[in-house]
Amino acid sequence: MDLRGGSPNPPGNHLSFPSSSPTSFRHSYEMSCSSTEPFLDAIRSRQSVRQNTQTERTLRNSPSHSLSFSNNDYLGLSQHPKVILAARQAIQEYGAGAQAARLLARNHPEYQRLEESLAGWKSTEKALLFSSGYLVPLGVIPCMASNQDTVVIERNAHACLFDGARLSNAKIRLFDRCDPKDLSKVLQLTRKLNPQSKILIVAESLHSMDGDFLALEEVVQLKEEFGAWLLLDEAHAGGILGPHGSGWAAELGLTAKIEIQMGTLGKSLGSSGGFVAASEETIRHLLNEARTFLFGTAMAPAQAAAALNALQIIRSEEGRELRTKLRENIETFCSSRRTSLMGPIQPLPCSTNQTAVDISQRLSECGIQVPAIRPPTVPEGMARLRVSLSSRHSREEIARLCESDRAHLWHPFTPSSPWMDQSFHPISVQAGEGAWLIASDGKRYLDGNSSIWTNLHGHRHPKLDAALSDQLGCIAHSSFLGLTHEPAARLASELVSFANHPDLHPKLNRVFFSDDGSTAMEAGLKMILQGFSQSGEPQRTEFISPDGAYHGDTVGAMSLGKSETFHHPFQSVLFPTHKVMAPACYRCPFNRAKPELDDARRYRKCHFECASLAEEEIEKTGHRLAAWVLEPKVQGAAGMIMHPEGYAQRTAVAARKVGARVLFDEVLTGCHRTGTALAAHSEGVMPDIVALAKGLTGGYLPLAATLTTEEIFSSFLGEPEKSFFHGHSYTANALGCSVATANLKLLSERESEIRRNRLFQTLREISKKFWQHPHVGDVRQEGGILAIEIVANRATRARFPSKERWGARICRVAQELGLITRPIGDVLVLMPPFCCTDEEIEKMAESLYQAIQREIPA
Repeated sequence: MDLRGGSPNPPGNHLSFPSSSPTSFRHSYEMSCSSTEPFLDAIRSRQSVRQNTQTERTLRNSPSHSLSFSNNDYLGLSQHPKVILAARQAIQEYGAGAQAARLLARNHPEYQRLEESLAGWKSTEKALLFSSGYLVPLGVIPCMASNQDTVVIERNAHACLFDGARLSNAKIRLFDRCDPKDLSKVLQLTRKLNPQSKILIVAESLHSMDGDFLALEEVVQLKEEFGAWLLLDEAHAGGILGPHGSGWAAELGLTAKIEIQMGTLGKSLGSSGGFVAASEETIRHLLNEARTFLFGTAMAPAQAAAALNALQIIRSEEGRELRTKLRENIETFCSSRRTSLMGPIQPLPCSTNQTAVDISQRLSECGIQVPAIRPPTVPEGMARLRVSLSSRHSREEIARLCESDRAHLWHPFTPSSPWMDQSFHPISVQAGEGAWLIASDGKRYLDGNSSIWTNLHGHRHPKLDAALSDQLGCIAHSSFLGLTHEPAARLASELVSFANHPDLHPKLNRVFFSDDGSTAMEAGLKMILQGFSQSGEPQRTEFISPDGAYHGDTVGAMSLGKSETFHHPFQSVLFPTHKVMAPACYRCPFNRAKPELDDARRYRKCHFECASLAEEEIEKTGHRLAAWVLEPKVQGAAGMIMHPEGYAQRTAVAARKVGARVLFDEVLTGCHRTGTALAAHSEGVMPDIVALAKGLTGGYLPLAATLTTEEIFSSFLGEPEKSFFHGHSYTANALGCSVATANLKLLSERESEIRRNRLFQTLREISKKFWQHPHVGDVRQEGGILAIEIVANRATRARFPSKERWGARICRVAQELGLITRPIGDVLVLMPPFCCTDEEIEKMAESLYQAIQREIPA
């Protein structure tokens, strides 16, 4: 819900206007007088520059021609012989153009015939033609609302709808078209603030970019509840839905309850121009007041004649057959893409503007025309390819398009063979909102693992959005090699305060930035090796870490860990690391306790052999040991192994006893994931070096930090040869640093602390539910991390055969139930964003439990 008054710059399908202050206006004016290049530079920096490019505009079957998925001629009527003939005959009879506005040239028979047919088609009393679809709302909305009224418009509506709302001078309120509850809140508050205000709701029935259908029944119900009017834009739905193709409103039987319908002649009707359909009283009002009707040159009579013939076809048996063919093509595409977005507009999200352009270009080189859609057409961060399907496409042509994803993309940590299987269809994430991910087909999923453990506060947090936007207004990135900038310096200071504990030593006072957890660990590893070499102990080259440890996928980070799945192909280039038994209480061979319905750490019966064995290996390695490397409290990729209290402290003390460093990987556990700023704090120990990443920017941008002591930093002082020759092109990216600082500030707020603690408690309470299933062997929790281990036999802790992949199968079912999470073997993980409500956490748990029940019946 957005309750801003005035005329906001909406997030999509719009132009962002510069500040209206005199200084900025004068500066812009002076720039425009001298050159337009600065404006073009700004567009180029956003990877949004456009050029007019000649291309095939019609669908061809010949391989030598481009296959177009880029136009809105959904029924192919612009190429229909009858439509073309009607246009030709009208040109011969009336000439090529309209010659004047209808205010001067009066009505034309072709206009009158078309308006009467459109009114009958839309089941309204009257209709009125405009020379383009864009001009319809620019003329209509200012006639229906004024500065005393309120226009409630969907957040990502088409630019023409926003421009019409602005011209009305009415107050503008935004709502989420996918959430009727949001619209209800906006209408309720609008009525409360101004009980007498006229309210005009403005929405698209079929969204021009997202391709989803409006929840029209709920919108109409709310409209009537709050005494509002509704202007429904049927531009993309006309011709393809409802009886005789008359639209989404007719499909749902709601035409009589909608005050104003607008449409276009330039999509399914195969011509050009626009129209509005409404009551006779409303049309009479527009006829006298709508400025874009009164003062604009009318459409050419030939356009009206072509549209009238197209409309006759749409209402005929031939039109029904064309709609059936279009639906079949949509089903073919959706079946291939595993999407339920059953409209002709199919968005394919891309990670960046440039990615969209690059993929569009590669498709073009293959003879497939699919446009790259970037800001300002869609909001920043929502770049996509936009596929427009037509009844003229063949199944073979659609299959050729669907194959393009498999032909060009390579996805991380994803088995390639299933992905290349034609029957495999991934979810295409288009947007995020709080704890929810929104797919391109409009379906909403709870983000059950915080987007692979990165997202702390939920998607699109306003304070993090603002930090990113503010920094983008200054600079996005500059080299950090021999230069500095305020965002990095500020973040470093904040990180030092955040990471240190007043009662623990040593102090981490130096910060080295990198891009992700792997490179943060790589930097720490190299600091240790080079630091010892320059401090007179070059023999310290060996490392020790628990079995199953995972520290990243760069060569050094892989060497510190040990995962057969991830690391086996690279054994020849990895240096050896000593391994000790992981402190995994549930599967510890020294744990003599029988399984109970509780976290195994609480009922274990042992003598802490895991810590003793680590101490022995550390002592044995002695003066050759460079560092003890540990993921404190939780070994994530090893299966969310949660360590018994005291393990990190005992092993760190042992390492320091032999003069080695202590390197903590808090890529997962840092930033309050386990309850404290660093997991080390709750263990009562500080490392010499700590790596932070995943949650550092709250899940917004790639950024990592390696913090270390003044002692280690000082070993790099002196001759230039002692410098730490390590870094990356995007080290200390200014955008990432600014968002990270805002993230740390959020984490420090009292409200955030209360919310986290509530989430931890709710997780603890709902975790008990999983014990009801006999194939749940262990349920363990640490702060905001919940792990459920599935077993073949609870009494013996016997595992299922790994090839059966029960964890993956359960998570696929959970996905069908609206929950996205990712297993680690047969360990199921819930790691909700801190913004989750109790209801959202309970829904996550219920979905996961139902998925277990469905896949492994009790």
